[in-house]
Amino acid sequence: FRAALELADNPNSSYSINHELARNLMSQKRFAAAKNYIDAARGMNGLKPDQIASCNNLLIDWYLAQKRYDEVIETAEETLAITDKINVNWLARAYAKQAVAYYYKKDYAQANQLIKKSNAVQGATWGKDPYFTKRIEKALTSKK
Repeated sequence: FRAALELADNPNSSYSINHELARNLMSQKRFAAAKNYIDAARGMNGLKPDQIASCNNLLIDWYLAQKRYDEVIETAEETLAITDKINVNWLARAYAKQAVAYYYKKDYAQANQLIKKSNAVQGATWGKDPYFTKRIEKALTSKK
């Protein structure tokens, strides 16, 4: 991948390679190295709105792995604030990732509201997790 990145003339291929390298490094729990590629992908000029949302999602995964839940919420808000038309799956996923962050912060009511928003995004297939929805509901019930 690194050699391909050096040879890539196409900005989109460089973007994809940075993105994939970051994912691979995260799967190896090499988070510091992964962050460099996330930043490289996010810092590229001329990214399309879906690419920005994709980069945000990758960064959110990185923050979740670091248990940096406030940054998860903020970065998901950046995705939700994209005013250009983006794939509805990015919106559903942003709500779902916020729900995860609030769940780990033990704010189950907020997590519940956000997972409902994720599930309500018309046409989305990502970010809809019945198992996680049940976990939130169980946490809310046990809290009462």
